[in-house]
Amino acid sequence: MATSFINVKALTKRIAEVRQELADLLHLETFAAHSSSKKHGRPKKIQGGDVVNNGKPAAKIGRKSKKRGALGAGILKYLSTKGKSGAHIKDIATHVGSKPANVTAWTYTTGKGKVKRVKPATFAIIE
Repeated sequence: MATSFINVKALTKRIAEVRQELADLLHLETFAAHSSSKKHGRPKKIQGGDVVNNGKPAAKIGRKSKKRGALGAGILKYLSTKGKSGAHIKDIATHVGSKPANVTAWTYTTGKGKVKRVKPATFAIIE
């Protein structure tokens, strides 16, 4: 009878050890699940530089995309009203609603055969 009592005692001890091991494994499993769900670092960005929050894109503030060729059409339309004297880059940019750097880039690349430089930073349409 004494030997069966020792076996039961050993079994209950082993059961307690196994339960503790299971509890430790479950704790590690839940810890891994919680740590992987949190995102660290910089927030993701989408096209246009807007920050994404929780998978939803942030609202764009004050920016509307224009159709292709709108910058060139606006520049040519404005310069056609100015004649041979032309217009300054800043004036063209404010009229078209663009940055002066974009207007300058357009005049030296796309508009190379369409506009000419009359004075420094002043362009006129080629007639």
